Amino acid sequence: GLGKLTILPAALTVKALDTLMFQGDSIPVFSSLITGLKNQDTLISGPLFSLNPSYTGDAGVYQIVPYGANLDCPECYQTTYQDGTLYVNPKGKFARKLKPYLVCVSVLKNDPSGLTYVANFQCENDNATVVYVPVGANNFLSGAGAATAQGTLPTLFYPGQSNSFQIKFNGDKITWTLQSYNVNQN
Repeated sequence: GLGKLTILPAALTVKALDTLMFQGDSIPVFSSLITGLKNQDTLISGPLFSLNPSYTGDAGVYQIVPYGANLDCPECYQTTYQDGTLYVNPKGKFARKLKPYLVCVSVLKNDPSGLTYVANFQCENDNATVVYVPVGANNFLSGAGAATAQGTLPTLFYPGQSNSFQIKFNGDKITWTLQSYNVNQN
């Protein structure tokens, strides 16, 4: 007898990548991560992106909505789109710098990390919106203890909250550097 073979479409994901810009700057070119292409299939064009809500120049958080990826074999894929985030940090007249500070250092007893101290940090955000500072040139640990430090530096600072976090370290000096805009000065 004759058999029947059904080929189902492969899963394809188009994820808009998170992007940072500053209030008053031009909207950057958005990009995406595309996973699931098979057999040398290619993307002919796109994806396209829209913002939700529409950008009107205000600092804040916006959804980057991808759509319209044009494939050379569209029937071969079931495409899923995933939104990204556009962080528009305050800059200019109403921008207020983030204020990080050390609350205290506590001694750890028999911690699984093998480290002996924990630094308790907080950061005040006097802006009206979330401020995003990715780990890198404007958000980093330094000092002799930084090499052993365990913990994740925060990157999102919410308004009206203490934004607290902890870093475990060996007791050598660590410094948390966090830079953001105060009016037009970084």
